[in-house]
Amino acid sequence: MVRVIPILVLPTHNSDAFSQELNVPLLIVHAENDWDIPHSHSQTLFDAFLDQHLPPLPGIAAAMAGASDEIMEKMDSLSKERRALRRDLVMASEIPRLGRVEVFSKDRSDKKVAFLRTRWGGHSRIGLVEGVQDYMAEMFKMGS
Repeated sequence: MVRVIPILVLPTHNSDAFSQELNVPLLIVHAENDWDIPHSHSQTLFDAFLDQHLPPLPGIAAAMAGASDEIMEKMDSLSKERRALRRDLVMASEIPRLGRVEVFSKDRSDKKVAFLRTRWGGHSRIGLVEGVQDYMAEMFKMGS
């Protein structure tokens, strides 16, 4: 049985801690035309799950305050390393007439994390979009 858990991501919510505790596949779905909550919030949540598999970056504000050339070069090098590793870990693709999906699975395929960003669906009707239902069925093996 698949459980759908709505997650509200707020700036004060510690989604990083939650992401480390989750031990099941996760599908994050958000519509670009959600005028109540920007889809960037869901991108931030997806990135929090991915971040634990990337080399850590030191605190940006601390590193940038009076940073020497050496520190700036190190930050640039770490940023490039993280971008390259992200490209290796995340499979991104367009779903015709629906939107874009990013998927990664570092450890096991049964713990994959996917972010489906649709073009439409609004705030409260996203689950009724046919392509979203199809992707859910495929990801959670809910058919045949």
